[in-house]
Amino acid sequence: MNTVVKQPVNINSETSPAALVAAAGVRESRCPFARLSRFLFSPRQVDGRKTAGLACPAQLKTLSWIRNFVAKPHPELGRQGPVCPFLPRALRDDSIAFRTIAVSDPSEAKLDATIKQYADLFLQMEPTQGNARLNKTIVLIFSGLPEAAAGNIVESAHHRLKPHFVELGLMLGEFHKDHKGEGVHNDRFRPLQSPLPLLVIRFMVASDLAFLDRSSYPLALRQRFVRAYKRIFSKVG
Repeated sequence: MNTVVKQPVNINSETSPAALVAAAGVRESRCPFARLSRFLFSPRQVDGRKTAGLACPAQLKTLSWIRNFVAKPHPELGRQGPVCPFLPRALRDDSIAFRTIAVSDPSEAKLDATIKQYADLFLQMEPTQGNARLNKTIVLIFSGLPEAAAGNIVESAHHRLKPHFVELGLMLGEFHKDHKGEGVHNDRFRPLQSPLPLLVIRFMVASDLAFLDRSSYPLALRQRFVRAYKRIFSKVG
């Protein structure tokens, strides 16, 4: 058995996730985002930072919400299985990347440019091939937004950027504490309510057609989404 020895490390704002996790006794090889960006943290890294007394409260709260709500069954869900069927495996694979974004300028142009960067980053992150890539997720946590406006800001950003993500074969999900979005199998269930304002990036899967061809969307947008869906899955096939 390999032994992980905790090494002393000087902690500052530039300390890498790999160094923080090593200090907490977690192997770097288990942290798939360590070399990609020093500001992305996997669940094991978030736990490691907590052990080292360096946890980001927003990431801890979001990870707890994922573990205790999104990745588990719910009596009001209306079907068997967890609220999100992908996240239990993503937690096991440690393939979720958390990023806390302090928003000092909530203007649409600035916010959109920031979020689009993570679409490009997501496509470069390993794994990029095979079924394992479908469990890869980036969770963007927004801090600094006015509490009364946070939900509207996140939903508006989602509305503007979803076409961009869909064209890339990605899904962009929006979450906040007052979200009124209904469950697919139970219109009284509110699966999009989260303790903090979030956007979540993942690969599109075949069952996502239900979220793209929705009667609530304008016809032109529905047609655009369906064309993108068919193009992406024609390549997969």
